[in-house]
Amino acid sequence: MFRFYKKLVHIRSSNPVLSTGEMEFIITEGKMLMYKRYDKNDCIYVIFNLEPSGKDFTLPEKGTFINLLDNSKVKGNKMRLATLSGAILKKMK
Repeated sequence: MFRFYKKLVHIRSSNPVLSTGEMEFIITEGKMLMYKRYDKNDCIYVIFNLEPSGKDFTLPEKGTFINLLDNSKVKGNKMRLATLSGAILKKMK
């Protein structure tokens, strides 16, 4: 657990937009949440699925994103999240 929190602290300190950027809620349905933090340089989507089953999420824009939690890439604007999971997607330039 300590490593996970350490990773979250690193993500936040490496991406100032998560602290200082504008915030826009995109999905707030049931136990699903998606919001974005953005400024003139960066855009990061934070997504949570706390539903009892996996859910599909559609990002408002297409592109290539890196999931900062596991360094996987997401291409396009569709993503499926397993139950009780989340993602922090940073748009690649």
